[in-house]
Amino acid sequence: MFAITLAIVTSANAQSTLVKLSTDTFHDSDAQHRTEVEPDTFAWGSTIVSGFQVARIADGGGADVGFATSTDAGKTWTSGYLPGLTDNYKGGSFTAAKRRSSGL
Repeated sequence: MFAITLAIVTSANAQSTLVKLSTDTFHDSDAQHRTEVEPDTFAWGSTIVSGFQVARIADGGGADVGFATSTDAGKTWTSGYLPGLTDNYKGGSFTAAKRRSSGL
């Protein structure tokens, strides 16, 4: 009888760098500002797409839906808000927006 043992050695000093992808810049009176909540992220190959609510509204939703994308496995990022959804950003007609994973 014999046993096979697998030893995994990891560095005790493993570190990662946090990267700020987005900041709530809205100022409408309905929202709780400096909030970006309910994120969802999808990755395929070197492409990463994330969506989240920006400026949470107590009754549900946010002032808009934010996004962050990378096409080089997270080395560089592009982020912003989806235009035309809410009256808070670029001519939308709704007062709030909710992030949906299927929209990613």
